[in-house]
Amino acid sequence: MKNYKKLAPLFPFLLVFGWGCNSCLGVESSPEKLGSRIPMSCLQDMPKPEIQKLDILFVIDDSDSMEANQAEVQRQLYVFMDELRQSGGIDQSMHVGVISTSVYVFPEAPLPHDKFCGVKPFEGENYCPEGGRLLPLATSAHEQSRRILRSDREGFMEDFQRRINRGISGSPQETPFEAVRMALLSEEVAKKPLSEGGNAGFLREGARLLIVVLTDEDDCSEMGPKTPRLRVSRGEQDECYTRKNELTPVEDYYELFRHELGADREVTWAAIAPVSIFDKEAAPLRDVDGQVSIVRNVGCSTSYGVGSRHRRMAELFDPSLQTLHSICLPSYYDPLLEIARIVSVPQYVDLKNIPDKNLLQVKLTRANGVEDVCTLHNGGITGWDEGADGQADRIYLSGKKECRRHPSDQKVEVALFCIS
Repeated sequence: MKNYKKLAPLFPFLLVFGWGCNSCLGVESSPEKLGSRIPMSCLQDMPKPEIQKLDILFVIDDSDSMEANQAEVQRQLYVFMDELRQSGGIDQSMHVGVISTSVYVFPEAPLPHDKFCGVKPFEGENYCPEGGRLLPLATSAHEQSRRILRSDREGFMEDFQRRINRGISGSPQETPFEAVRMALLSEEVAKKPLSEGGNAGFLREGARLLIVVLTDEDDCSEMGPKTPRLRVSRGEQDECYTRKNELTPVEDYYELFRHELGADREVTWAAIAPVSIFDKEAAPLRDVDGQVSIVRNVGCSTSYGVGSRHRRMAELFDPSLQTLHSICLPSYYDPLLEIARIVSVPQYVDLKNIPDKNLLQVKLTRANGVEDVCTLHNGGITGWDEGADGQADRIYLSGKKECRRHPSDQKVEVALFCIS
């Protein structure tokens, strides 16, 4: 990001002789100087904000304990999408994809008839075909292309709800971190075309990225291997819990997601996971399920593990933990609403054809009709990234009260100081 001086040498003159197009006095001025980018006429078309792009990846636990949780997300999806569509006065374009937490097939001691991800979990057959791939898997090129849900496409919400209902025949070993890495960064999935069963095209240039994980167990990911060292099992001897220090560190995944994925996009990580419903604590609580002694998370009576890795990932992205919520809550209305509010309105505006950034005004019309004007001069604009190869410039607002965008804003307009 480049930070510019609040006042160009010309700027005080412009403030005296023009605000918007209210003072086009016809005086001789710097627009007539060779190389000036200042508009020659106040009648010039003003730049318009570009459509906001948001890519959303849901990571759904499809193990046998998740049926009710998937149904609750389905019930609240309209709340989530309605909040996103408010978008603070700028149209929003969304790509949505759904993957499962299933990457590795086997539990520790499979029975001969066991089948997970459509695969029998025996030696040499322990990798889910769907690992990291946008669902549902398809056979024809047309069906492959529709694995990316587009918010402007007819039937979007119905398709979205069907995707969330993943079923409960997936792997009992939940590996959302590895599934996300494969989906968005791996050569074998992320870079492969949709027509060949990959996910290429889901992530768009200039789009923000929201990742939402839904699971009732902790992450049990190892980066890369098709045959992981650790195996999930039921009870206190579950290796995903007893040997969790041998898993790929959360910090390693965070570095990839924040810095590699986030090198040219804003990334938000959210999770509805096994943490306490009271204070989002991740700590063990011994319990008995039938005749099996198991470990749950304290304050989360329907969990099947301690959500320490989920809490750590959320904390790395946002120490306030605003996007971390408990899977054991009776309703996901509030969690999904809060997640949507956090990502619905970025504190920047994408613009093309800005002649001189010192002339820029971003006008925010609030829900009550009041208009706030943000400029370099008043500190409402703090910097920008210059777009390359015809891409839009990204103008960053300060986030102060007067220049903070809100989902309820009626519109965002752009004007230029001008003289002629």
